[in-house]
Amino acid sequence: MGIPLNLLLIEDSDDDAHLLLRELERGGFDVAHCRVETKDEMVDALTRQPWDLIISDYVMPRFSGLSALSVLHERNIDLPFLIVSGKIGEETAVEAMKAGAHDYLLKGNLFRLVPAIHRELADASGRRERRKTEEELRHAREQEVEIAARIQQTLLIGKPPGELEGARLAFLTIPSQAVDGDFYDFYQHRDMLFDLVIGDVMGKGIPAALIGAATKATFLHAMNRLLAIDPDCHPTPEEIITVVHTDLSGQLSNLMSFVTLIYARFDLETRTLYFVNCGHPPILHFRRATGDFSLISTGDPPLGVAENALYHQLVLPFDRGDTIFFYSDGVVDARNPRGEFFGTTRLEDLIRLHHNLLPWEIVNEVQQAVFDFAGREAFFDDLTCVAVQIHPEEIGVPLAWTEWPMIANLDDIPRLRSFIRNFAGKIPFYDRRDEWIATFELAVIEATTTVILHAYPNRPDGEIMIKAERFADRLTVRILHRGKSFDPRTITLVSDGRRRENSGLLRISQAVDICNYLRDREGRFCILLVKRFFPSSAVEVSGLAAADPGVSA
Repeated sequence: MGIPLNLLLIEDSDDDAHLLLRELERGGFDVAHCRVETKDEMVDALTRQPWDLIISDYVMPRFSGLSALSVLHERNIDLPFLIVSGKIGEETAVEAMKAGAHDYLLKGNLFRLVPAIHRELADASGRRERRKTEEELRHAREQEVEIAARIQQTLLIGKPPGELEGARLAFLTIPSQAVDGDFYDFYQHRDMLFDLVIGDVMGKGIPAALIGAATKATFLHAMNRLLAIDPDCHPTPEEIITVVHTDLSGQLSNLMSFVTLIYARFDLETRTLYFVNCGHPPILHFRRATGDFSLISTGDPPLGVAENALYHQLVLPFDRGDTIFFYSDGVVDARNPRGEFFGTTRLEDLIRLHHNLLPWEIVNEVQQAVFDFAGREAFFDDLTCVAVQIHPEEIGVPLAWTEWPMIANLDDIPRLRSFIRNFAGKIPFYDRRDEWIATFELAVIEATTTVILHAYPNRPDGEIMIKAERFADRLTVRILHRGKSFDPRTITLVSDGRRRENSGLLRISQAVDICNYLRDREGRFCILLVKRFFPSSAVEVSGLAAADPGVSA
């Protein structure tokens, strides 16, 4: 029994085809073949079954060997391709080989045919094995990337605090490789006190990620040891950094590595930031009240650079509406094709321009600006940033609160009006109380009606939760829903089902002191309205947050 061979024969001569087949049989092949003469017939044959080999005449009345090679290239098919022709000059043969033919022979001299077929079949088998091996390696690398990404999310990226009364957080990290050495973590001590650590390990890849994970673990050990000494007092950032440095400096030195980082503690009750900067880029503090920026750093060295290094804690006061931005050097050191750095000035301009946005929107603007500047989405260094935005409203404990569930039906608006009027009617008396209640009631109805029409179009069974809180100086209402996402800044507002000419936030912003759009930690869309009992000189407005896992509102 001969060697099985599935042959696609491109030939217009019956006699020449018969001679080729007889030569193959004499060479020990058991040939199953299909003979075609046109492009359409060749395409059909390639579609119907796999082939081991193609033998083609060079010139035929309706087809040619070069055209047949083009068909293979268009379909990315790798098959041994031999040209067997009655006449072929040297230049023509060279042209055919450049086009992808594996060999050429003359019909009157077929003594090389069988050896050429054996050679090309063996080479094709080798190519298939290489492709299989390369595919397996590629698949293995993809799996490694997926595993590395999961490791990074588990070991390097910390979980942010739950809902904070006085601040919102957003964060972003884009590794330069599948896994990197940038890391951050959060430690919440109580409702209005939390710590943030953001670091960058020298180097890239899995070694840097392992050092980053070990550094994070050392912080937890250090904090637990200090708490064991005095359980009633939170250790300061300076004390924690000192212990971590003592534990890590020798190990980092042996590994010829170092870690830059910032350990920061936010006291939202006293509006104070306590921090230590270990060779990390400065903290960027934007003061909304003045529009000024500060770049603040202690000037202390990275961990692992000097075993006898001392670290110093700084104190930074902040106020309502301020934005405090942390970032790795991958942000400011990103380069454009001309070799220019993105730089701190561009980053400051971005924060100043977008400070009224929610934190997740700010980090997205930074990411897009760096992408646009660098002209690519892959970077030489890791890109990490964390934005902390202090709530513009006063921090405090509500004197009273209530909530009322309603359905997305305009028929419920009169009941909503009564709910707001009854709750707001208990505020302290002053001369313009009735006008104050009517104005705030209008804002709540406008916002809720808009949610009904845009978040739940044609869904009268949609659920809306109204949460109201009364403080010593203000009333707040949160309108929460899980309906369709929409941007209130771009729509025409409505009231009692009637469209108004004023669009966007105009009518609501005229009726309240703060109109804010965010998402709570349960993923619900939230419209926050704040009305002070006494006139306010500024109305504070920010945008609607889309779904983003890196947001704490």
